[in-house]
Amino acid sequence: MSRPRSHTSTIALTLLSTLVVVMAFYILFRYTATNKMPVTPSTGEQTAVPPVDPGRAFIRLAGAPAPIEKGGSLTLVFDSNEWSVCAVDIYKPDETSVILTKEASKPKQVAPGRFSWTWQVPADGVAGKWIARLLCGTADNLATVDQTFEVR
Repeated sequence: MSRPRSHTSTIALTLLSTLVVVMAFYILFRYTATNKMPVTPSTGEQTAVPPVDPGRAFIRLAGAPAPIEKGGSLTLVFDSNEWSVCAVDIYKPDETSVILTKEASKPKQVAPGRFSWTWQVPADGVAGKWIARLLCGTADNLATVDQTFEVR
C-alpha cells in the first residue's frame, strides 16, 4: 500500500515544476531576442554610407578615363590614405603584365591623400580593354582596385 504524500513534498514539487517552466520560457525568450535577423531598410529609404576607417587602406578613383589612342597618355587620379605607399600594375587585353620600372609604377602624391599617376601607352600597343591595378597601403594593410581603360 502506498503512503499519501505530505503537503511539504507537494509544495516542493509544485515549486520545482514552476521553476522549470519559468526557466524554459526565459531561455526561449533570450534565444529569440538575441538571434533576430537584422531588418533591412526598404528600397525607398536612403542609407548612410559608413565612414572610412582611418586605419584601413582604401582607394577611391576620381573618375574613369576616356578612351586613349595608341601613343597617348593615361592619367589616373585617386584618393587614398595619406600614409599609403602606392603602386600601379598594367595588364594588356590578353592579361599579360606590362613590365614597369619602379619609378614608372609609383603615383605622385599631389595633395594629402590625393594621388596622380600618368603612363604613356606604347605606340605599338594592342587595341582593347587594358587594366590598371592600383595598390595602396602597407604590406599587412593593402587595398587594390582595378581600373579598366580602352586603347584604340
